[in-house]
Amino acid sequence: MIQIKGEVTSGFGRGAKFVAMPPYRNSIKHVLGFNPYPGTLNLKLQDQKDKQSLLQLFKTEHARRIRGFNYNEKDYGGIILLPVEVQGIIGGIVAPDRTSHSDTIELVAPVMLRESLNLEDGSKVIVRESELYKQYSRRENKELLMELQRYKYIHGEWPRKDAFHVPFLSEDELQARLNGFLRDNLITIETGFLKLTPFGKSFFTIALTGGVYDLLHIGHFHTLKKAKNFADFLLVVLARDSTVMKTKKRKPINSEQERVKMMQLIRIVDAAVLGNPTNFLSIINDILPDVIVLGKDQSMDENWIIDYVDAQGFPFINVYRLDSEIENHSTTAIIERIKAMLQNEPK
Repeated sequence: MIQIKGEVTSGFGRGAKFVAMPPYRNSIKHVLGFNPYPGTLNLKLQDQKDKQSLLQLFKTEHARRIRGFNYNEKDYGGIILLPVEVQGIIGGIVAPDRTSHSDTIELVAPVMLRESLNLEDGSKVIVRESELYKQYSRRENKELLMELQRYKYIHGEWPRKDAFHVPFLSEDELQARLNGFLRDNLITIETGFLKLTPFGKSFFTIALTGGVYDLLHIGHFHTLKKAKNFADFLLVVLARDSTVMKTKKRKPINSEQERVKMMQLIRIVDAAVLGNPTNFLSIINDILPDVIVLGKDQSMDENWIIDYVDAQGFPFINVYRLDSEIENHSTTAIIERIKAMLQNEPK
């Protein structure tokens, strides 16, 4: 287990200001799974060994970089977030991306660490790699957490505790796993329904992509496979029939409900939902994905989406446009080929 020893030191008092800012606060909640106390605890690393341990931690899969952003017409730098345990309390290291090799680190937690651990300047503190994150980031636990999320997207509500089943666990194994999730605050039970907490959601990432996906073809599967590579969970948002009429000036061949059902049969797709017919960006606020993936030929401007998520205070959402596609494959091209074939048929 990687651990760091440090000595409590007073900072410049700016931690509370930055942690209270919506973009940073939202990022901490999304990535680390808790609402941070408005302030940070500064630790001065003890020796070179601790600095090397810090670098090791930043190289683990749990370290997450949050890009710089513009908020209220002012530019702010990116940060690195890393889940840790601070003498038994779940917390995180917050490091400015440009100064991640500093000999002083800042810690955040859902509680005031100085008060909770009875610390003062000069107190020695041990920060450890989070065992909970290592445990629940394992594939078998992550899959169960994603099953709960999948159920919510597909059915529009969280599952009832007595009606939730998964094919890869026996009933006894499922109950034991859920009891562990409940004990460690990954889920709650509200009026009989299982619900992921922000902490539970922090153990897997979501990629969001969207489109019409009417007549499925090899280009669609190429896009879906590429999008899946960005995250653990792939959510596909399908355009409403009314949206297709507005943008393409024609009805889709398959109805919106048919398109959802087809999409949910594709193995690499974890869930498919219908978009908002009047405000297609609103689903970003509902889902809070880690990444939005645009197809190479989609007309939506990625910079416009970045401006939108920054304005909402969500710099943890990255936007990527795929740089390749399968040439000469599109629904419109398929329709035209079918028309040509029908016209050339002997009468």
